[in-house]
Amino acid sequence: MRVRVYRPECGVVSRPIGNSLSVFPIWEEGHIHIMKNCPYCAEEIQDEAIKCKHCGEFLDGSRPPLISAQKGPWYFRTTLIVIALLSVGPLALPMIWWHPRLKIAWKLGITVITLVVTWMAYQSTLAAYQMLEEQIGTLRDSGLL
Repeated sequence: MRVRVYRPECGVVSRPIGNSLSVFPIWEEGHIHIMKNCPYCAEEIQDEAIKCKHCGEFLDGSRPPLISAQKGPWYFRTTLIVIALLSVGPLALPMIWWHPRLKIAWKLGITVITLVVTWMAYQSTLAAYQMLEEQIGTLRDSGLL
């Protein structure tokens, strides 16, 4: 344990007391503050702190650490699912249906949207191909090709 005494002429003076290094009382102009070390970054913070001012982690368990949001299989991460849907379309739908945290309404909605967009892309590809065939036929008829 450390005792910190505030002296206006020389600032804060620290002296170790006892064997514990995790709790520090701080004296500032007649006020005492109990300090502790953050379990995430080991910086000194106030004992009543809910969130560490150094690393930003919540200490009271009200929000899980940022790293826990990344847990789970890599193929269930939102970024990978979006990239897969944009690149291979309906072939990525099993990733949606096997996702353990998505509700059935979201799964149905994503499936319907993916199938509609895929059908529209197929129809526009067919229309573009027919226009290309017409243009090639016109060029052949005019003797340019």
